[in-house]
Amino acid sequence: MARLVLLAPLLAFLIVLGCATEEAPPTPDIPATVNAAVVAALPRTVAAATPDIEATVESLFQTKVAGLPTPTVPPVPTDLPTPAPTATPTLEPTPVPATPTRVPTPTPEPTATLAPTPTPSPVPTLTPAPTPTPTIVPTPTLTRSQALTSMIERVRPGVVRVRTNLGSGSGVIFETMDGTAFILTNYHVIQDAGKVDVIVNDSLTFKAAIQGVDRARDLAVLKICCAQFSIIPLGNTDDLSAGAEVIVMGYPLGLAGKAKVTRGIVSDVRYENKSRRWEIQTDAPINPGNSGGPMLSLAGEVVGINTYKRVGDAVEGVGFAIAERTLRDQLSNLTSGELSLVLAPLVHRTPTPTPLLKYTLSINGRKVFGEE
Repeated sequence: MARLVLLAPLLAFLIVLGCATEEAPPTPDIPATVNAAVVAALPRTVAAATPDIEATVESLFQTKVAGLPTPTVPPVPTDLPTPAPTATPTLEPTPVPATPTRVPTPTPEPTATLAPTPTPSPVPTLTPAPTPTPTIVPTPTLTRSQALTSMIERVRPGVVRVRTNLGSGSGVIFETMDGTAFILTNYHVIQDAGKVDVIVNDSLTFKAAIQGVDRARDLAVLKICCAQFSIIPLGNTDDLSAGAEVIVMGYPLGLAGKAKVTRGIVSDVRYENKSRRWEIQTDAPINPGNSGGPMLSLAGEVVGINTYKRVGDAVEGVGFAIAERTLRDQLSNLTSGELSLVLAPLVHRTPTPTPLLKYTLSINGRKVFGEE
């Protein structure tokens, strides 16, 4: 409104001036001049973000002024030389800054919310049932006496009684084959016998056949059939030395019942040239009837065959067994049925078939048992 007040007198002046003149002088650029004056008189404004009403009014005013006829100003006579007309600079209208159009702030579109990834339900892990740890019950350690008793009971079925029409002795089952048992004994136990029986476990009696003999070494193998038999394996006397403990089993004196047991130590292991065999000397009692029975190690293996003992008033604890080393060398021949033709005399030994006593038993003038 202040601008309109200022512009009103100016417009009135210009109108009067135009009407008073009759001849139109050169036409000045009144709108430009007015515009320049208005612009100079007006303070500069800073465009606001709101619509500029005054600028709009001024623009309309200039449009109206431009449509008016341009008044001609008559020249004023003067004595002074007319100066050359000064060129009036054409004022360029100051551009009115356009009102910026507010760009509407885009309404943010809602961001799609991702559906939460379903958390898989944990699969329950099956806890395996604990495997019970078996409680190992320690095997009780047998005492020396218990171990010996156990070993004797284990091997006893392999110790047999050998009975003939002339006497009795002992033997040991060392091999079986298809219900047949092979029995090792002394040759002097079955020598000259017309009939030989073998009694197993002191209960079962079998008629025995002579499979093979070695007269020189006083060995014989018998064969019986047919049943289930228990064997006693052969040991090894290569490492047997003095002081080793040995067990003697057999049927001394023809006593009834199970095989009897005595115990002793090894006194010596030596080779006997006359009989060509290895012998074990022991202090274990070897009585009449023990001939042919097994001498055992504490492991229950056959280390010898009880054969004889020295007798006399001044002799005690001197018994002998044919060592396993000799048995090992001769058993294959004896088992195959080979008969030894070596007729080595045995008169230098005292065999121990039952009953070997300190007297001689004769029947019809024939000596059957007794000392040499």
